[in-house]
Amino acid sequence: MRELLLPLLLSTLFLFPFSVVASSGSECNSFMLTFDGNDVMEQRLAEEWRNSNLDWKLVYASTLEFGNNSFGGLIPPSICNLFKLETLDLKSNSINGSIPLDIGRLQHLKVLCISRNMLLGSIPPTISNLSSLEHLSLSLNFLEGQIPKEINKLTNLKNMYMGMNKLSGQIPSIGNLFMLENLYLARNSLQGNIQNEISNLTNLSCIYVSANQLSGHIPRGIGKFTRLQELFLDNNNLEGSIPMKIGNLQQLEILQLSQKKLRGFLPSEILNMSTLEVLSLSNNSLSGSLPSNFGFGLSNLQMLYLWGNKLSQKIPNTISNASKLTTLELEDNNFKGVLPNTLGHLRYLETLSVSDNNFTSIDTSNSEIGFFNSLSNCRHLNSLILSMNPLHMKLPKSIENLSNSLQVLLVDSCRINGNIPSEIGNLSNLFQLSLAENFQMDQYQKQLATYKLLKI
Repeated sequence: MRELLLPLLLSTLFLFPFSVVASSGSECNSFMLTFDGNDVMEQRLAEEWRNSNLDWKLVYASTLEFGNNSFGGLIPPSICNLFKLETLDLKSNSINGSIPLDIGRLQHLKVLCISRNMLLGSIPPTISNLSSLEHLSLSLNFLEGQIPKEINKLTNLKNMYMGMNKLSGQIPSIGNLFMLENLYLARNSLQGNIQNEISNLTNLSCIYVSANQLSGHIPRGIGKFTRLQELFLDNNNLEGSIPMKIGNLQQLEILQLSQKKLRGFLPSEILNMSTLEVLSLSNNSLSGSLPSNFGFGLSNLQMLYLWGNKLSQKIPNTISNASKLTTLELEDNNFKGVLPNTLGHLRYLETLSVSDNNFTSIDTSNSEIGFFNSLSNCRHLNSLILSMNPLHMKLPKSIENLSNSLQVLLVDSCRINGNIPSEIGNLSNLFQLSLAENFQMDQYQKQLATYKLLKI
């Protein structure tokens, strides 16, 4: 589609009558401009043209919505003369240049949505003059420089979206934004500490500051966010321990704390948050063991990521009480003992990864086939990754009872011995199988050549 310059479009609007029809949207309220083409309107247009009385059509407009088009060019400075404007939505176009310095003249503006464009330059401090602003969306542009400290004046702001730009410097003081519900600053180059005053913003439901260069500790006042549903602090340089006060967040559904530097034990308070659906603490240096009642307090948990830590001891049998788990990733830790048969009670399980630990398959209470037999109940299992564990076992014939949906089976470096059961050929959807660095590999190779595993 040919790109239409926004200034040309706005000039054209002076030549046509239009009305505004409201509808619902996701990140921005969505509006639609409707053009009328009947004879009565043509006569009215001709009369207004003769009387040079067209300016009112935009000057008194309360809503301009041109989202999801192919408009290019600059945001015309004249748009800042639309003093009645309450909604300006230009999202998902190809608009370039900078945000006009006079944007602060739009005193009645409540919604400013110019995300998903090609905007350059910095965020003008004059944006703080938009005293009525409730929704600010600047995400997915090429904006750089610091977030202006004056933004703390926008006391009516409920949503701040500035993610996926090139913003740098510290997160400014935003302790006065008491109405703020959603804070999205992810995927920038922000540095420094997360100031503890952020805990004053008790209306927050979502915090996204992932993939920056933030350092220091997780704010100790984080337990005050009693309405928080999603907390993304991952892929930064935060250090220290996980505050126990996170357990106060009784509406939290997603907790993402994957870093590289968090240490200490898993707070039991986190493991009793019944609202959690996603818990990611991977790639840290957390130590200790899972509590003996692990799973009882995680009745809604669907995804658990604990890989890349220093966790040890056994996986408790009670893990089956986290009955909604679809993804369980425990690789690269120091876990040991037998893989519990109760993992087979997780009937929604899709991915089970426990590679690079010290798990074994046999003790006096568990046969070597028990674990594989139990997984026959996991009808949605598509990835089973057991690599680099001293299992010391034969692959049982019951391996054919694994889910027909199984696509990945990795048991390399597990000290597997004996023959490969021919039943493995019944796993019709398997496309990745690794038995590398086990015993009798020459014999394995000969056997594999006779099976119908065409995508290994």
